[in-house]
Order: sequence, then structure tokens, then C-alpha cells
Amino acid sequence: MNHFTKPLTCLLVLCLMLFGLVPARAEFIIDDFSAPVRPAVRVINFLDPDPSLVKTADLGILGGERDVLLDVAGVPGFVSFAGQIGAGTFIFGGASPGTAATIQYDGPDADIVGPPAALVNAQGLGGVDLTAYGDRFALRFLGIDGGDAQVTNISITVHSPGGSSSTLFDTIADSAGPSTYTSLPFASWVVTADPTNVSAIEFRLNYSGAPDVDFELDKISIVPEPSAMALCAAGLACLLACAWRRRK
Repeated sequence: MNHFTKPLTCLLVLCLMLFGLVPARAEFIIDDFSAPVRPAVRVINFLDPDPSLVKTADLGILGGERDVLLDVAGVPGFVSFAGQIGAGTFIFGGASPGTAATIQYDGPDADIVGPPAALVNAQGLGGVDLTAYGDRFALRFLGIDGGDAQVTNISITVHSPGGSSSTLFDTIADSAGPSTYTSLPFASWVVTADPTNVSAIEFRLNYSGAPDVDFELDKISIVPEPSAMALCAAGLACLLACAWRRRK
């Protein structure tokens, strides 16, 4: 071993140790839809413009309770839709003009079902710091079918004390197999919600009511950006390894 490779080896080992000691944080699961419901799979059928609400309480859900509201997206009249919650998935679909699904995490509360529906518990989560778990939301779908020539969309509303909120609108691509939608990073919000002091979170799928939309969702989580130190260590280790090979 020459005068260069010995210190290079030590530096490489040090970088690998640093990389191992500073791993990226794991995702924080808000809900994996595995909390028991009664019956084990709850089927929601509805033939009316009024919302249909299903509440599930479980320690594995952020805030201890999930509220799911299925409703016809702003169109009066009789429109049918169906949903299913349980066994690790949330499935719903609707006919024309379309069904919207609101999934809300705001702790145990006495929801008022409409229309109009007033669902937000202003103090529900008690000031959760989302940034302690990551920097953006992630929704994992087992499949998405947005019908022909249309855009399926999602809104995410984060409530902070005092009624402030941040609403993020985006589109979700169709996928016959598993896919993951990730939101904008919390740091990119340009409105007043405080991601370090959150009282309620709402995810609304198909909020514009596009027709013939079918979803199968199996997890909502908060995911972190890769650790900057870990990435630097990994990059440096890679560069040193390449230099080592060139000098051998």
C-alpha cells in the first residue's frame, strides 16, 4: 500500500461510518387503513347528494380518529357512489358527475354532517409538528383510474390554530399498478398554515368531481427529504472509492 492509499483508506472508512451513523429518517405513517372497523370491511353505498360519513377510532391513526366523508362534488340530484374501508385499503368510485372523498385527521370530534358538512375540529391534533417527521405528504395508491381524457385531482388542507390553513391543489396520474403521490414540501407553502403547529389535516380526492373516478388508497404518510449529511458522506465515499480504483 503506497503513501496515498493508506490515508485514503482511512478516510473512506470514516465516510462510510458517517454515512451509517446518519441514515435518512423513515416515513411517518399517518394512516395505513388497517385499523379495525365493524364489520371488518365497511361498505359505503349512497344514492343522494348528501354526504355519507364513516368514523374510525384507533391508536394507529394520527390523532386517534379518521373521518371519511363521501359526497357528490357540488352537483345536486341523485348520484350513486360506493366506497369500502378496511383490510388495509380505502376504495371508492362514483358515476357521473363524480364523487369526492374527504379524509380528515383532527382527533375525536362530534362531526356535523350536511350538506353543508362542518367537519374540522379546530384543536383536534393539539399542535402536531409535521416537520419532526419529514418535509412532505405521500399517498400510496394501489391503483387509480381517472376515466377517459380527464384529470383527477387532490387538495390538501392543513389547519393551524386561529383558523389559518394551507390548501395545495395538484393532479394525480392514472396508474394501473401501485404509485405514490407526493405533495409540495412544507417549506414551499406560501400561505399562513404553520407546519410546526397543526390542528387538523384534510385530504380531498377528486375535489372537482370528475366523472367515473376510481381509487384504491392503502397508505398516507409524511416522508423526509434525504439526509444532507448522509448524501454528502455517500458522495464523498463514492468519489474516494473511484480515486482508489484509479491509483491501484
